[in-house]
Amino acid sequence: MTAAVPLPPTGTLTPAATVALLVLACHAPAVLGQLAAACDAPRFRCYVHLDAREDPATYTGLWAWPAHVEFIGDRFPVYWGGFNMIRATEALVRRALGDMANRVFVLLSDDTLPLVRPDRLFAELMASPDRIDVGLARRNPRFLTRYRDFFFLDSPATSARPLAVEQRSIDPAALDALERLARLRERGKVPLREVWSGSQWWALSRPTLTAVTAELASDAWLRASFEFSAVPDEMAIQTLYANRLGLTARSFTGPMFADMSRAPAPFVYRSWDEVPTPGADKLFIRKIANEAAEPMARQLRSQWDAS
Repeated sequence: MTAAVPLPPTGTLTPAATVALLVLACHAPAVLGQLAAACDAPRFRCYVHLDAREDPATYTGLWAWPAHVEFIGDRFPVYWGGFNMIRATEALVRRALGDMANRVFVLLSDDTLPLVRPDRLFAELMASPDRIDVGLARRNPRFLTRYRDFFFLDSPATSARPLAVEQRSIDPAALDALERLARLRERGKVPLREVWSGSQWWALSRPTLTAVTAELASDAWLRASFEFSAVPDEMAIQTLYANRLGLTARSFTGPMFADMSRAPAPFVYRSWDEVPTPGADKLFIRKIANEAAEPMARQLRSQWDAS
């Protein structure tokens, strides 16, 4: 495995305002190491949820992580398209909200690197924290169907990803979820003012994130409606955010750049030569190949030094 560049020395974190990076991790420890090295204390803190199906030693056994990186204890098995992606995100949010120094919260995958210098990144997030992509799902029937119909993708038996048939046995937890889904079908889903969809990756201020996650946690009917939707990580936070603001038109301000134009999408980068020019509002780039973490981070630092 490619080694990370040396991480900064650990030290006491200051009580000054910080940006919390909320990282959903499952396959790119070397890239995460480079992200942590670039976005270091005292301006940044990094909270990591490692997929419960992954061996922690894959990450924690590689090197000594600095003090501003924390692997949280609450872990969920994350299946693509399932509600456990939301549960994992909520676990990160709960932990990060507990530190009052954190003012801005950014959801990232562990294959992400910053596109801009850390000092500029910090300044831009503090100046304009709420950055999220939201589009009206009714303008794209495929996305609206993901909410209106009923899905359960949070188990090996019902996973949308290819698995061997021997891995698809039905366990008691899946049976319980399917019983709850059946009850929701009888009642129907919450009739939302609008359903909104957009990129899973966002940046939100403390007041915004607190309000949105509290609404999702406290309303059992609303929560079940998203739990038994498809790909709720691209819909739940987006819908609650947009409806709270009373938005009527799409707003694409998300901080993440990913290339969906090349197959397989999103395109996986192994060199900066493969990266097109991102929009000026993009602060991060994802889908960095784990084996390319060190050379791409080195190229990135050279670009920063030259600018």
